[in-house]
Amino acid sequence: RYYNAVVRDYNIKVESIPANIVARISGFKKREFFEIEEEERETPEVKF
Repeated sequence: RYYNAVVRDYNIKVESIPANIVARISGFKKREFFEIEEEERETPEVKF
């Protein structure tokens, strides 16, 4: 959640005026949110 919140704030800054002008000159680009597939969310089964 924290990572996605930071990415959201970053993307807003990169697209906002006048920050987008500086971002474009500096090479900053929008970032993708972290997402996992439903299969990866399942709790792994551990056997001892």
